[in-house]
Amino acid sequence: WGGLGKEHFALVHERDIHTPGWPMTITRVSYGTDHNDLPKFLQSLAPPALPVSTSAPDSAKSIESIIPNPPTAGRLNEIARVVSAALDRRPCIIIGAPGMGKSTVAVAVAYEPQIIARFGKRRVFVSLENRSDPLDLFILLASEMGLAAEPTHNSTLAAIRHAWGLAPAFAILDNAEGLIEANEAETSRLLGLLRDTPGLSFAVTSREGLPGLP
Repeated sequence: WGGLGKEHFALVHERDIHTPGWPMTITRVSYGTDHNDLPKFLQSLAPPALPVSTSAPDSAKSIESIIPNPPTAGRLNEIARVVSAALDRRPCIIIGAPGMGKSTVAVAVAYEPQIIARFGKRRVFVSLENRSDPLDLFILLASEMGLAAEPTHNSTLAAIRHAWGLAPAFAILDNAEGLIEANEAETSRLLGLLRDTPGLSFAVTSREGLPGLP
């Protein structure tokens, strides 16, 4: 017991409350008269969980307010593959030369009935065109989510994870080739952090491929 320094607490059986030999720095707290009472006691200490319906990030700038559902022809297979990936939370990248319809496919995915049913209005479009700093991924994504500006990139990622940990969301990261060309390793690392964000599904469009994204 030496060197504890600060006050500590010990959860003990009711009959052990007055057992001698405990140091003055430890306060004994009874969890009940039976060992099986301990789990219930620990659960009673937890704060009540907030209902998802009252905590969901409804401030996201839905793609519906930015880009209409585009007409598509001959791309049903590609759209279906991206939809499947999004529903399974598998990030994917849509690659092609300029004018090939990468963004059209991604936006069409956001309007698919299965995607709307899963994510509701939490479907956002993040334009990365003419961007070369991979950290803009976090800043622009947070902005489209309607989150307040954070002082650091770590706190921005934490805010993203908190918001979309409460309710699932789908993001299109459009025209990411500038980030990949500027720093492929860092772009890949940051996308990996987003991939590990609970509730977040995303698709990337780019003229350049990226290892790790099918």
